[in-house]
Amino acid sequence: MVDEELILRFFSLHFERGQYRTPLKRFLNEFMRKYKDPNDSEILHFRSLFEKAVKTVHCLLGAAAFRITDAEGNTIEPIVNRALFDAQMLASLWTTSSPDSGDLVRMRRELSGLFADETFLDAIQRATGDRARTLKRLRETVNALTRAGIDMDVPYDLSR
Repeated sequence: MVDEELILRFFSLHFERGQYRTPLKRFLNEFMRKYKDPNDSEILHFRSLFEKAVKTVHCLLGAAAFRITDAEGNTIEPIVNRALFDAQMLASLWTTSSPDSGDLVRMRRELSGLFADETFLDAIQRATGDRARTLKRLRETVNALTRAGIDMDVPYDLSR
């Protein structure tokens, strides 16, 4: 059920980020209760958002998505990191431009630079359900993409 949890985390954080409080399990359960009987329109909307995020992540990161990488985008840790999934999927959903090949090189360098920052590593490796760590990894991922020339439209303030 790991895959299902990741998808649930994506939608929960996208739609209810402002209400997010630990523990993560309760937050996810509350989201599921709220949307346990979605109508056709909601299902289509969810599908559209998820497909956009997946396509963008694939375009930006390919097989390196959700994994710790080096400056060239080569995978250092082969296991999917759930906290990176949250940050990269949500940030990908908020992109408004298609990167060119130069942007991709800069973007991979910027994202891998995050892995040299001990506070970012802490946010993706320890107590990942913590609100402050969740916001930090989202904020830093968005900032890295922006520095790489990727246009973003973040629908809410990531500082709170």
